[in-house]
Amino acid sequence: MKNFLTGLLLAVVGGGLIRAGLRGDHLAWVTLPTSVVLSLGAVLVVLAAMTVSIAERPTCATSCGCGEKSSPLSPLAIGLLALIIVGFSPVALNTTQVQQANHSTRVSYVGTDLVPDLPPGVPEISLREAVVRAGEPADNRLVGREITLHGQIRSTDQGVYLSRVSVICCAADARTFEVELVDPGLKLAEIPDFSWVKVIVHLEPGSANAKRQWIPLAEVTSAHMTEAAGYERG
Repeated sequence: MKNFLTGLLLAVVGGGLIRAGLRGDHLAWVTLPTSVVLSLGAVLVVLAAMTVSIAERPTCATSCGCGEKSSPLSPLAIGLLALIIVGFSPVALNTTQVQQANHSTRVSYVGTDLVPDLPPGVPEISLREAVVRAGEPADNRLVGREITLHGQIRSTDQGVYLSRVSVICCAADARTFEVELVDPGLKLAEIPDFSWVKVIVHLEPGSANAKRQWIPLAEVTSAHMTEAAGYERG
């Protein structure tokens, strides 16, 4: 029974990773090259589940002579059960996680008086702070100001987005935040998807609202590729 439960747990984890890879949900958390490692790891986890579940284990027939047989469930049945379970998408793999994170961050502020003035020059702020500053009611202090944002770009049918994971305390509270980039000058045209970039933008006041699923708009004036920077803090 212990082997069966261990195999079942591994199958659920492996099935969840495979499903995330097939649906593309993992792209909210890892870069494209890392997804290859994710897929390989998922397959290895599923293989481990099958190995554990069929490993020889004592039964009543061999230990006490009562004739009880081991579990009739095969590794295939375990795999199918895992797919059914992970069909209910966990929060960590939910594609609406970005909107939820942006929304919860924005509603923690009421009005613009709790948000301090931007430092002089072209300050770099976190994507989390950009969501706060671009929320409603519109903060007109953003008008005419340039700010720097740092994250990974990705293109979809809906637009181009800059995203980054933010950690306040530890990995348990990690959240992904996104800003939609408007690029009239085609500053991002030669930059591949999932590259790390620093962009100088004009953040549109009031654009992080319910109609836009709490994702602010930012017009790009300059962009250049950078090394991977990992999590942002705070």
